[in-house]
Amino acid sequence: MTYAVCCKKCGHIENTAWIEHEGRRIPSAEPLTPRGHVPIYCQKCGERDWRVPATADDITDYEAKNVRLARATELCRSTNLEGLLKIPEEVRASAEVKNAIGNLLAPLEGETLRAAQSSCIKVARSGLAISMEMWVEYYDKAIAKAVQDAIRADVKTKAKTEVKTKVSA
Repeated sequence: MTYAVCCKKCGHIENTAWIEHEGRRIPSAEPLTPRGHVPIYCQKCGERDWRVPATADDITDYEAKNVRLARATELCRSTNLEGLLKIPEEVRASAEVKNAIGNLLAPLEGETLRAAQSSCIKVARSGLAISMEMWVEYYDKAIAKAVQDAIRADVKTKAKTEVKTKVSA
């Protein structure tokens, strides 16, 4: 485990030491040690309240937050008109979240699309007050679950059809 400090307000992790360069401190490539220097203010939120050292839970939460942000950025990168037209009217979300939902719904058709749209409506009705990245993650998980359920149902239907054809033959 590496040594790090955690901002108590936003959860930002600093795990590299800061060095003096031309009269000001800048981040270096060296890992942080208990004797290393960290910035006085958090680089994300501006607070001065650090947890020293950061706990394993702090580091895990920070890494999960970065993964969510990367996935949300990937899904929001381009606009898919076909997918935007598949978003149910009941879903009220920001433009970025609707863009991500449209990219997730674009390749779906038929019963799978209906199940995914139903899942989107359930997520939209949850009434949670969360960040954009969390909304994208919840819609992503809901649509993935609907697709998996549709695949399982399709496999069961094919298996029943094969059994019936073998029995009748």
